[in-house]
This record gives sequence, C-alpha cells and structure tokens, in this order.
Amino acid sequence: TPAGPSFLATFMDLGSRRILGWAIDTTMSTQLVLRAFNMAVRIRNAESISLDGMIVHSDRGTQYCSKLFQSRLNELNMRSSMSEVGQCWDNAPGEAIWSSLKRETLIGRRMFSSHEAAARDVTHWINIYNQLRPHSAIGIQIPLEYDRSLKSRRMALRAYAPGLPSPDFAPTPQVEAFDFL
Repeated sequence: TPAGPSFLATFMDLGSRRILGWAIDTTMSTQLVLRAFNMAVRIRNAESISLDGMIVHSDRGTQYCSKLFQSRLNELNMRSSMSEVGQCWDNAPGEAIWSSLKRETLIGRRMFSSHEAAARDVTHWINIYNQLRPHSAIGIQIPLEYDRSLKSRRMALRAYAPGLPSPDFAPTPQVEAFDFL
C-alpha cells in the first residue's frame, strides 16, 4: 500500500486445500500468526474435528519459532514441523496461493490503495477460493466441498472402526508479505 506493506498469515488444510484461518496486519508479528491460527482452531472446533496430534508445518520465521506460538501448539497438543534451512519445496502450496491471490486481486494495479482495501479484497478472494473456485490438487473440486466430503469420510470411518486413529489433516501455515511499492 502507499502507507507501507500489509502482511497476511494463513493456515491451510493441505488435504482439502481449504484456507481455515487468516489475518492481515501492517506488521509481521507473532500476534498476526496467532490470530490466523486461532481462527483455524475455532473453525475446526466448531466442526468437531480433533486437533490433537495434528502437525502444523511452517517455515522457520521468528513468529513460528516464538515461545508464544510454540506454547499455543503445546497447549492444543499439536506438533510443530519446520523445514531444514534452504528447503523450500514443501512451501509450494502456499507459494501457489500467493501467486494466484496477487494475480487475481491486483488486476491492473501494482499495490492496494490502503491496508483496509487489502484486507477487504484478500478476505473476498479467500471466500471465493474456499467456496467457489475448483482446485486441481483435489480433482477440480471446491475446497470447502472437498473438506466436507473428507469430514463425512472421517465420520464413516470412525463409525465403522472406532479404534483407528483419526485421519484428520493438519492445517499448514503459509505467510508472505505484501509489499508493492
């Protein structure tokens, strides 16, 4: 934005490609990441999907390494996973999202007009991405619909074999700065 960068933190379920939590702010902070993460946690709790033992993969940013974020993971009995230094391949799903988001929200522009405009446009785009846009990684299905079908399959599996471990999918954080000058 003309006033400076806006930062976006998202948490995605890699099984369904659904963006579960997001937050946008003018600073890249642990609080930004926690707001996005806690949104994802609230959504999964409301859907009665257990978070116990889930793996949360991130890069090695200070926000994810912070005691505050790691404590939140421990509080929820979730496991932290981070790539080795210089290993960027497992961030490909997030990079693909950033590419699409920038291409589809900044049509004909180099930057958002304000932080508020960035937040509004990004939220609108995420809603379209989750609810309307087919995704090739999940067989040209819509992330929200595919996520619901996974939940139905998990419930059927639990009814059929209640002693088996839960096949829940872990949300994966992807973070990138928007700094279009």
